[in-house]
Amino acid sequence: MSSEPKKVDRRKFIYAGLGAVALIAIGAAAYVAMNPPVVTQTVTTSTTVPTTSVVTTTSVATTTVTGTPTTVPQKEVTIEWWDGQSGADGDVIQMLIDEFNEEYKGRIKVVRTMQGAWGDVFAKLTAAYKAGKGMPDGLMMHFTEVPLFADTAVKPVDDYVKGPDGLDPSDFNPVGWNASFYKGKQYAIPWDIHPMGFYVNINVFKKYDIPIPDALNSVDDVLALWRTIKQKGKGEVWPTTLETQTIDFFWPIYTLAEATTFLTPDNKAPDIRKPQWLKAFQILRTVGDEKLAPPSAGRSDQITLFGRGDSATMIFGPWMILEWARIPGLVYDVIPMNWNVWASSHMMFMTRANGKERDDATWTFIKWMHKPANIGRYGQYSGMPPATFSGANYPPYKINPINAKFAEQQKKSAFTPAVPQIWEIVDKINFYCQKLVRSEITAEQALDAVESEIKRILAS
Repeated sequence: MSSEPKKVDRRKFIYAGLGAVALIAIGAAAYVAMNPPVVTQTVTTSTTVPTTSVVTTTSVATTTVTGTPTTVPQKEVTIEWWDGQSGADGDVIQMLIDEFNEEYKGRIKVVRTMQGAWGDVFAKLTAAYKAGKGMPDGLMMHFTEVPLFADTAVKPVDDYVKGPDGLDPSDFNPVGWNASFYKGKQYAIPWDIHPMGFYVNINVFKKYDIPIPDALNSVDDVLALWRTIKQKGKGEVWPTTLETQTIDFFWPIYTLAEATTFLTPDNKAPDIRKPQWLKAFQILRTVGDEKLAPPSAGRSDQITLFGRGDSATMIFGPWMILEWARIPGLVYDVIPMNWNVWASSHMMFMTRANGKERDDATWTFIKWMHKPANIGRYGQYSGMPPATFSGANYPPYKINPINAKFAEQQKKSAFTPAVPQIWEIVDKINFYCQKLVRSEITAEQALDAVESEIKRILAS
């Protein structure tokens, strides 16, 4: 059992077709791929994307989009679009933008700039807003950025949503739709909702004759399974891995805490002294004490260990589907977690940049992206569950059993509190949870420290 990974090129290519279809019933992983073209994104190297003629369907009866474009431009309007999607999801976004530009040729043109890591996107948007120039017309961010940029760089979209060319709120998963509001106004349109999933490496479970549960009904079941893997694996395989080196460590932490808020209902004070958080911290300390996971791991470590059978499970998001699809011989499944898990949402925002003509063009683009076949193909190719029901029911997305499991897990998921200081709070929770995994502090000491840090951050 080794924690030294073989390096994996995470974005060498992206697969198309039906997506990463795990055919668990026959014990094999199948992936339908096509010969994709190459496109060039602004500020990025050339990337490979799926062709746009993969699927033709007339079976989708519902639609998210209503009405017609707010205005029909008499000349081509160019709008600027930013995001931080550098992987498969970004490739699919570019594919869809290329299609939109072709359909609206001579009327609207979208120019996409992938601005780097998400932190770079936020920093550049803040700088452009303060400078009074250089903002995009629209951009992709997360629900956590709604309170950060509400009524500053980004504008409410209520008039567009409720207008004759608006969107149908009933087609959106309420978890995402409700998170797009802040202080009574709507600032974004949900694009996807990506919950945590509990991945199991079937090869490992078969090798060591470990029963695979149909579902996990409590976080106690998680710990019990990890202990069973350690006992049956005879020290040859890690029961799990945790990405302790980055902000992503928080996602399984919040999942083990049953996605329980750590703030009071008004979001003004800490409220982390709850049984769910104490248990989550106790499990993390147990992980350290019983050596159920490597004490330090990054994303590439997790991919390599799980992919080559040196770890048996992993709590992570649907973006891993494409990673697993490129590992020969890997057979895996996703086990339902029957409690609320961490989830987030990419959302589409409009900025206060360039006037009504470009605002109308941006809204036309956002509406077009939310057509079932468009948002559905995003889910199909990237693995990210669409935020609309019509997108989640798009046949080529829904036919993938792993996609279907993540779409179902959406129903048992929750977001973090909507406060501007969320990332600072998460960073502190991660810091003390790292100490737990290294067996440096107790669960009670972690609760004390985190409570104090949250209080300080909210007061500053």
